[in-house]
Amino acid sequence: MKLFLILLINIKLIILNSPAIAGEREGFGLSIERGSYKPKYEASEKDMQTSSLYGFSLDYQWIISQSFSFSIMGVEHGGESDLPPNSEYGYYKSGFLGAGIKVWIGSFFIGIHGGEYYLTWIEKMTLNSNFTTIVHNSGSGFGVGMETVSGIIIAIFNEKSEVLKFDSMLNQKVDGNRILLGYRW
Repeated sequence: MKLFLILLINIKLIILNSPAIAGEREGFGLSIERGSYKPKYEASEKDMQTSSLYGFSLDYQWIISQSFSFSIMGVEHGGESDLPPNSEYGYYKSGFLGAGIKVWIGSFFIGIHGGEYYLTWIEKMTLNSNFTTIVHNSGSGFGVGMETVSGIIIAIFNEKSEVLKFDSMLNQKVDGNRILLGYRW
């Protein structure tokens, strides 16, 4: 308990004594993403061996205080599945809409967020393709990263949704890591 208290006091002192640049971080941010964020079966924790993964995120960030910021965000990922839960659907789109808080230590941040995660399966990547119902549920994530004074964003976030229940397929969830590179205006 003493060690935890000492660690908490040190973190607070670092935050209070570091040059806060949260004030320079207000506005829109756009990022491209890669990572292991993808659908998985709920029961086995086995992913669907996806490939061709891509993603992007858009957020808007406001300043709360010298060391804290609040943001709303939207993220979308997609890819092809080698082992889809239904052989008719070979592609998926997943993502979330939510909000988060970041603690700033100089150019570095630690953040948490929560929101509504979604998943849909798609027959093929054409305009006239069939797709499943868009299933959604809550979830949360956390991450670390940095934003330079010039606006460049480099970060990694870990995501975990609650169970997504489809009518005609096994229960699934989306989780994994998102590694992003972006820019804030």
